[in-house]
Amino acid sequence: MAQANVGRGFREPKIKIHSMSEDKMTFTISEIDTSIANALRRIMIAEVRTLAIDLVSIEENTSVLFDEFIAHRLGLLPIWSFDIEKFKDYNRCNCTNNVGEDIGDGNGCPHCTVELELDVTNDKAATRVVTHLDVKPVSHGDDMEDPNAGKHKPVPHFDDSMEYSEFSHVYGIPIVKLKKNQQLKATMVARRGCGKAHAKYNPTATVTFECQPKVTINSEVERKIPLKDKHALMAEIPPRFLDLDDMDRLVLMEQPDPIYCDVLNEEAGNLGYSGLVNVDPKQDSFAYTLETVGSRDPASILRDAIVILREKFADLAQDTHKIVGEADVTTKPF
Repeated sequence: MAQANVGRGFREPKIKIHSMSEDKMTFTISEIDTSIANALRRIMIAEVRTLAIDLVSIEENTSVLFDEFIAHRLGLLPIWSFDIEKFKDYNRCNCTNNVGEDIGDGNGCPHCTVELELDVTNDKAATRVVTHLDVKPVSHGDDMEDPNAGKHKPVPHFDDSMEYSEFSHVYGIPIVKLKKNQQLKATMVARRGCGKAHAKYNPTATVTFECQPKVTINSEVERKIPLKDKHALMAEIPPRFLDLDDMDRLVLMEQPDPIYCDVLNEEAGNLGYSGLVNVDPKQDSFAYTLETVGSRDPASILRDAIVILREKFADLAQDTHKIVGEADVTTKPF
């Protein structure tokens, strides 16, 4: 039996970014296969780290929602995590200060936690909507030395000076509604984590990928089309991606969108030349769409996912070499 040519050779993956905004990016990765494409997607969802509210202490709650319900809603708020590399995982932090002394309060330290607070009392007759804009970072005396101090709060914040107004329920993420004389007061601790530990750490709203289309002209059908019909087809298809070569054969000027291929095949079919264009998936090129929840920008999510994937391959290579080194040298490969 002939051995399949799987995993042989050397590839150099290439990334091409098509569009990018604060919370969405579309890009193409080529020279990879489906397993790597899906691994990268799953890492972006489950292993790229962010901050999220992990502990909630309700001090006062006279709203209609019980404490656990509010704590769950607070935990799902996306927290500003653009400097996530400055933080350690809580279970891997020794919680010591600069001189190595244990803080010892059991609530973590500035290297692994962010403290937040929420204190809203409705003293008006109108209903008060408590939103993520009411959650504020706890200020400490040494925060002035940190340029990112005060930024670790729920997003989106279109303006750092945004406070509650009658329109906050439109721009803010609703948490609970308060009637007159009702109060909600809580302190929170946000920690670093990843999506495979809890969905609240997932930095993405959605990550999808699909094979890039490979469009080719069916030469057998093309030879049957007279020149006048070729000109008619070229005039019918916008944008213009068909042309004639020196021998009056139809050629593709560029890889068109598949929707135009459907139109072209329909027009050619009306003239009696069905199947003029073939659309097949490229098995080594994938188009991604990445949307974030706002806690991190899409470029940093993709970058960290690639770093994590490389680390996984490095660990696999190290373990493989160790196993091979300990194996019996007389064992024959299969």
